[in-house]
Amino acid sequence: MKLSVSNGALSIPEGYNTDRFGLQYLKDCGFDAVDFQMSGIISCCETEEQLRELCFEVKEAAKKASVEIYQTHGADSVNWSEETEAALIEANKLDIKATSWLGAKYCIIHPAILRKRRYEVFKEESIEIALRVYSALKDTLEEYDVYCCLENMWNADPIYQHISATICSRAQEMVDMCEILGDRYKICVDTGHGELTGDDPVEMIKIAGDRLVALHCHSTDSWDDLHTIPFIPHNIRKNATQNNWELFMKTLKEIGYKGTLSFEVVVPGPDELNKSGLEVLAAIGRYLIAKGEEQ
Repeated sequence: MKLSVSNGALSIPEGYNTDRFGLQYLKDCGFDAVDFQMSGIISCCETEEQLRELCFEVKEAAKKASVEIYQTHGADSVNWSEETEAALIEANKLDIKATSWLGAKYCIIHPAILRKRRYEVFKEESIEIALRVYSALKDTLEEYDVYCCLENMWNADPIYQHISATICSRAQEMVDMCEILGDRYKICVDTGHGELTGDDPVEMIKIAGDRLVALHCHSTDSWDDLHTIPFIPHNIRKNATQNNWELFMKTLKEIGYKGTLSFEVVVPGPDELNKSGLEVLAAIGRYLIAKGEEQ
C-alpha cells in the first residue's frame, strides 16, 4: 500500500522553490503519493487552457519526484444554495477535468449540503439536492475517465453547540447514493469526520466495501474537525467514537482495499518544524501499513 498525504497545508522550505506544489518535498519526507488539493492549482489560472497546461507541468514534476497523484480534492460544496448550484456544478466539472490532466482517477467531491439538514431532519430533501448535483457531473466523469468520490460530511448544531450528522455522514447513505448514481461514483471515508458524527470508521469501511477507493485519515477530539496526526492524545468526552487504527488497517486488508493510506492532517508547530512533523507522520503511516499487512 502506498503512503499518501494532502498537499493542502504545506510549508515548503527554501531549496524546494522550483517545485511550488511540494511534490519532491513530500517524497523526501517519506511519502509515495499525494492527495492533490485543487484549490491551490485552480486559483493560479485565469483560463481553462492555463489550468490544463499547469496540470501537465505538475504531472511532469510528480513523475520526476516519483510521486503518484492518486487522488484529488475538488471544490468545497458545503455552502449549497439554489443561487450557487449552477456555479458549483461547473466548478466541480473543472475539478474533474483537472484531475484527468494530472493523471489521477479519483476526484473527491463533497456532497452539496442543505444547511438545515442536521441528523435525520430534511433527509429526503437533502439527498435529492446532492443527487441532482452529483448526477450533473456524470457526462464529464465519463468523458475524462475519472471517478467521483463521495465523502462523509458533518454539519454544525447551533442549539447544542457541537457537530452533528448531515448528508453522507452515514456509510450506508453513501452506498445507497452510489447505487443510484452508477459506476462512476465511489466512496472516500474520512476517519475524523466519522469520529465527529459518531460513525465508527472501521464499520464505515466495512459497509463501503469495494466502493471504497480513497481515504482521508486523521484524528479529532470528537468535538472539532482538528485534522491531527493519529495517536496524538486528546481530551476525549466519555463514550465518544474514536478510530482503532490497527483494526482499521486490518479491516482495509479484509475488504480488499487497493487505494493509498492517505493522511489529511495539519502538522503542528512553526514552519521550521514542518518537515520533521511530516517525517513523523510518514513513520506512523509505515507503522500502520505494516500492521495492516500482519496475518
